[in-house]
Amino acid sequence: MFDELLAALKAIGIPFEAYAWSVAPDDTYGVLALTGGADALGGDNRITEQSVEGTVDLYTRSKSTADAIRVQDALNSFDGCSWSLNSVQYEDETSFVHFEWIINLERL
Repeated sequence: MFDELLAALKAIGIPFEAYAWSVAPDDTYGVLALTGGADALGGDNRITEQSVEGTVDLYTRSKSTADAIRVQDALNSFDGCSWSLNSVQYEDETSFVHFEWIINLERL
């Protein structure tokens, strides 16, 4: 599921990568990262269902929110992914506006 979500985000025309250190800063780019396990259900001494938490980060120097809306549209169209916009920050050192979404994937 992670690879499919990464492909869906790349399909909107913004360079998305799975790891922040592999991205060469441009005017707009994104990062998809898994951060850990989220909710889990157990039975018979084992985990039967688990969701995985992660982040989608968009960095842009554009004054428009059009790229952020395209990211949210991609997240909305992806089955098995819930999300919420966690923060919008201005990065003084790089002049990027940083949008961060927290995502939960039903499975990897």
